[in-house]
Amino acid sequence: MTEAPVRSAAVSPTTTLPPGKERAIQSARIAADLRCKDIVILEVQRIIGWTDYLVIGTGGSRRQMAAVADEITARMKAIGDKPLAVEGYEAGGWMVLDYGDVVVHLFDEEKREYYQLERLWEDAPRIEWAPPAGSSPGEPVAVPSPS
Repeated sequence: MTEAPVRSAAVSPTTTLPPGKERAIQSARIAADLRCKDIVILEVQRIIGWTDYLVIGTGGSRRQMAAVADEITARMKAIGDKPLAVEGYEAGGWMVLDYGDVVVHLFDEEKREYYQLERLWEDAPRIEWAPPAGSSPGEPVAVPSPS
């Protein structure tokens, strides 16, 4: 998989999305804005063949995780991206948003400890994603619009 702008099956053929790395960083920032903890981005494109980036975060409740998933979905939709699959809304404990080259995993503490995805993919480089200097928690982070 490449770092170049991608076109997934869920996106119009004329829509060019920001690169996966940028969308993964935006997803992490959205999760942080909505008070998820222990957020990491793993660059797995050289390790696994089904995605480029895993965004992993821990929510305090099913309701919080759903709010984070809804906000990520809304912000990605605004730039022309739609998830290929969404899992876990009903069951709770673990929600997954699959955008093809970016997969977002939102866990409660118990499920995160049980599955330990960071340990499973411990050879994957971690991507720095901290919010821009001068921004405060809860301040909306702009998702770049397509050029």
